Amino acid sequence: MNSTKRFVGAVSYLNTVPLIEHFEDLRNRYILKLDVPSRLADAMARGEMECALIPTIEVINRPEYQVVSDACIGCRGPVWSVKILSRRPIREIRSIALDEGSRTSVALSKVLMAFHWKIAPQTELLPLSHDYRQARTDAVLIIGDRAMHVDASFDHHYDLGEVWHDWTGLPFVFAVWAAAPQADFAFLERELSIARDKGLHSIDEIIARHHRRYRLAPDTCRSYFTRYLNFYLGEDERESMSQFAALADELGLTTCKPQLRFYDCQIA
Repeated sequence: MNSTKRFVGAVSYLNTVPLIEHFEDLRNRYILKLDVPSRLADAMARGEMECALIPTIEVINRPEYQVVSDACIGCRGPVWSVKILSRRPIREIRSIALDEGSRTSVALSKVLMAFHWKIAPQTELLPLSHDYRQARTDAVLIIGDRAMHVDASFDHHYDLGEVWHDWTGLPFVFAVWAAAPQADFAFLERELSIARDKGLHSIDEIIARHHRRYRLAPDTCRSYFTRYLNFYLGEDERESMSQFAALADELGLTTCKPQLRFYDCQIA
């Protein structure tokens, strides 16, 4: 990695805007790069970034990383932007296409199908460039901004944040700020939390600047930020991550024995 350039990566979806809108101090030290969660995880693995907002399953599979902030992307019930859409009731599906953009959502889908719905459909990847409505499978998993604009192509909709919460009683964490061993943990912990707090305190300005880009009415955008999303990593969130890690491991979705490592970040 070029020593003159240090990179932080963040998800390129609407749900990340409150976390990165106020990156003033971080930009003095890092270059911010935006991409989908799976690609950020790959860039981290290649050593191209010191820190990134990456899928929870990637932190589970990379024990050298540490969760470095109490800022996260999660939900404490419905999340709205992570859904399984199906042409038949969920327990009747035989095939599903899984959005390649987020490995956590893919792993969560597999965990819920195996342990909650107790089904084992054939799976295939749904490329980011493909129109999910053209999928020939019984169901599709879609995430991010396109999950917020679904039409009547599928009769059954399942919000995975809601399903997980109803099943476990716990929130769910889709992405966390993970840092590589060479990173300045103390600086990142402080600045990432400050950026989150500033973003949430200026939510009206964020909505005014971004709602048109994502084809959302201001009130709808506000509801997404304040009703659906959770940006705080607390004790319940840690417990949820541990439970998710154990289930993913039991299902063979992990590459090593799960060992979540947290830097001394504050508990919400």
